[in-house]
Amino acid sequence: GEYIFHFASNGLEALENIRQNPAIELIFTDINMPVMNGLEFLQQLSQEKSNCKAVVVSAYTDIQNIRTAMNRGAFDFITKPIDFTDLETTIAKSFKAIDESHGARMALIERDQAVVDKDRAQASERFKQQFLANMSHEIRTPMNSVIGITNLLLKTELTEVQHKYISMIQAASEQLMSIINDILDISKIEAGKMIFEKIHFNVRQ
Repeated sequence: GEYIFHFASNGLEALENIRQNPAIELIFTDINMPVMNGLEFLQQLSQEKSNCKAVVVSAYTDIQNIRTAMNRGAFDFITKPIDFTDLETTIAKSFKAIDESHGARMALIERDQAVVDKDRAQASERFKQQFLANMSHEIRTPMNSVIGITNLLLKTELTEVQHKYISMIQAASEQLMSIINDILDISKIEAGKMIFEKIHFNVRQ
């Protein structure tokens, strides 16, 4: 992979560099620095809400400095003179931790996206149900008119051919109305609005 290095001569300059380059993820800092020392730098860095991992590299090996650095958010501590095997191990460990942080952030992003997709799907489903219900009602109104008028026509004086054709229209209209009612029932079921009635009836009839 490609790595970009930024250099600072003191903690104050490093903080400004981090603010200007939020993509910085790994920092190596000394404790003994001018203007702002490494421990003060770590204290300020913790207030920046940065995802940087800081590795302290210092000749100060007393437990107090190490404890203070770790309490202020240091990820690891390397002593001088530097053992390059130790340095390599620390860098590898730091990169692994950064990769795990990336994975955790991606998991959160994917989870949030899944929630958004679910909400959109539910909204789309509600729209479909409402559309079906509205269309079923809208179509039933003119269909009732067609069925009513064909029933009235069948009661008038008609030729045999006219009666046959109107009877066909009546049968087709009633079949279409049955299909429309089924669509309306499906939309009601999906919307959770299907109401069951308890009605006494005669089994033989």
